[in-house]
Amino acid sequence: MSAIYAYSIALEAMLLVGLGLSDELLPTPNEMAIVLGLSFAMGLQNAATTRISDARVRTTHVSGMATDIGISLASLTIKAQDADGSRARLWLHLSTIFAFLLGGVIGVML
Repeated sequence: MSAIYAYSIALEAMLLVGLGLSDELLPTPNEMAIVLGLSFAMGLQNAATTRISDARVRTTHVSGMATDIGISLASLTIKAQDADGSRARLWLHLSTIFAFLLGGVIGVML
């Protein structure tokens, strides 16, 4: 079972190498693809360390809440025993991210 985490970290490493090479070797790298790839790698790393540490350790602060949303969605998808708890956590994380977004937009407008 723990090998799954090694596979995800190996995938992250390959992704990071590929993104780095594309940035260095392509005459005009696709910046959006690089940003999305790095975001995916952060989420993958965060998900692996969150699962390994039982949510005690976060390695990327930016994507931690999004990782929690993904974990809650996965729990609901596989019909985990604690579906009500997963729904409550999902609502909490979604409303928190929405509040951050709304606060940022209002802050810029003011």
